[in-house]
Amino acid sequence: MRRPFSYSWLTLLLRYWIAWLLLFQVARLLFLVYEVDKVQPIATFQNIFHTFSFGWRQDMSAAVYISALPLLLLWAEATFGLSLFRYARALVHLILVAIVSSLVISDLELFRAWGSKINAMALDLAPSWRETTATALSSPLLLLGGCWLLMAALGYAVWKYTHFARRAVFIPHKRYKVIVNIAAVVAVLALLVIGARGGIQLAPLNPSAAYFSEHGVLNQAALNTAWNFFYSISKRKKDDAPHFMDNATAQRIVDELYDSAANDSIIPVLNTKQPNIILVVMESWTADIVESLGGDAGVSPQFEQLIAEGLLFDNIYSSGDRTYKGIVSVLAAYPAQPNTAIVNYPEKTVHLASITQSLKKIGYGSSFYYGGESEFANIKSFLLNCGFEHITDRRDFGSEAQGIKWGAHDHFVLQRALDDLKRQPQEKPFFCTILTLSSHEPFDVPMETAIAGSDAASMFKNSVFYTDKSIGEWIAKAKEQPWFDNTLFVFVADHGHQLPRGYDNNYTPLRFRIPLLWYGGALQTQWRGKRWHILGSQTDIATTLLQQINPNMQPLKWSKNLLSAQAKEFAFYSFYNGFAWLRPKQYFVLNNDGKKMLMTEPSDSVAASVLEEGKAYMQMLQDDFMHR
Repeated sequence: MRRPFSYSWLTLLLRYWIAWLLLFQVARLLFLVYEVDKVQPIATFQNIFHTFSFGWRQDMSAAVYISALPLLLLWAEATFGLSLFRYARALVHLILVAIVSSLVISDLELFRAWGSKINAMALDLAPSWRETTATALSSPLLLLGGCWLLMAALGYAVWKYTHFARRAVFIPHKRYKVIVNIAAVVAVLALLVIGARGGIQLAPLNPSAAYFSEHGVLNQAALNTAWNFFYSISKRKKDDAPHFMDNATAQRIVDELYDSAANDSIIPVLNTKQPNIILVVMESWTADIVESLGGDAGVSPQFEQLIAEGLLFDNIYSSGDRTYKGIVSVLAAYPAQPNTAIVNYPEKTVHLASITQSLKKIGYGSSFYYGGESEFANIKSFLLNCGFEHITDRRDFGSEAQGIKWGAHDHFVLQRALDDLKRQPQEKPFFCTILTLSSHEPFDVPMETAIAGSDAASMFKNSVFYTDKSIGEWIAKAKEQPWFDNTLFVFVADHGHQLPRGYDNNYTPLRFRIPLLWYGGALQTQWRGKRWHILGSQTDIATTLLQQINPNMQPLKWSKNLLSAQAKEFAFYSFYNGFAWLRPKQYFVLNNDGKKMLMTEPSDSVAASVLEEGKAYMQMLQDDFMHR
């Protein structure tokens, strides 16, 4: 009996991997053709090319994961010489082709209904067989069936023309055979790790890596369908909050918290109807480093000068404990989730209202500046879904601006934003958002040490001092610009920090207290140097800001107007597996798992109405998140 022709296991693996990469390009092209009505008006060569070039990292990652089990079977056959492993490869490949083909074809129609790639929400539809069947029957089944057969045929071609059915052996080599094979195994494993995470960049691969355009269909085309589906499953959390009461009762309680204030109850603090807005979101700027908020003296002296000339909201809390949660809370007024983050789901963030979108409707231009990787934690997809026209990040700065780990230092980023704003047409108002970076661990700053000490608290304060110094110098330059008198600066932290206090737990309210300051020429003179004591959250910035420009502007869903005489005072924040609800002079902190009370104020009891409010808020937020 003639033995089958042999290939080295490495040759077979590389052929197989490359074939899957090509198959993913066909799938992307199929998507573009299927959505031709949306793609054609924007189908420039550059746009189409970018759907492939921005998606290749996900293609590479998906090909690596798909190749993992076949690689194991190749190695087993090369080691033990049993044909059983070759037949197992055939079965595994058949299953993989069926799964990928089904995802690609299902996605073609689901995108038309959802406006996003197939994701974990499809699992929610599976039990609803009536709705699922009805949706399937309303689709062009013959066309989709033909597309599935095309993908399956290409899958068969992958098997046949890569010679993956041939016998696998170790790399043949006359000398040093064992060493060569061991080296090959080590090299392949290293390449698999790099390929799976999409490269050697700091942030592991996420959907943001494929986002490049303000046109959603192009971003969705760039996403690898299979990779995106399993990524969304890995981020899926269905049990962020317990069920405290019936939804109707919970919704009524939440609605009462957000009763729309009458227009005449809004207190105007601006001297212009259409100010330029510069939003500065400051990394880890807890209230504990701001002297005016009871924090340590001497850490942020430049910010203290701005407080003396601005309007300080001195009772504000962050919604979450991470930047990727804070940026959504500030820009889209969406509260943070305990065990996941909505930013991980572009198919959900695409439906969020935002400051950017609201301002765009009345003629504002928009830009976003960040010294780090905008793809980190999937932030870029959120920014593009918000409608930002220009995004500047780490890749736009030279090596001289880069720190050790995260990216460009703050003073370079602030200067870049200022240089760009100098070229901004004066007749068009602008909304510019800057996310600082340098006060993040490892607290790497390009200046001589101002606050001595090698302990974490001292290094943190020293990094804040650097950012504070950079902001002070930047504001001095901004004052020289012709647009300064018509500009409102909004300073707010992305979240609090355990430093410099070193809190024993991750849920104490003090850790979540942050500064919020309005400053600039657009602020009325009588409000400069004033304080506003209302209890509120990051999520309240959006409605407060928008209704200063136009009292009739629609409030964002989870946002109240801090400058309304009718606003109710409350704040919500979440941490891993728990949340807190704050009312004036009382609050509670609850663990979601066992519904265990972790902290209360007063210590003996919290009003039953306050307990009910907080639980209703958490329940309806989770309900909104799951069904968005």
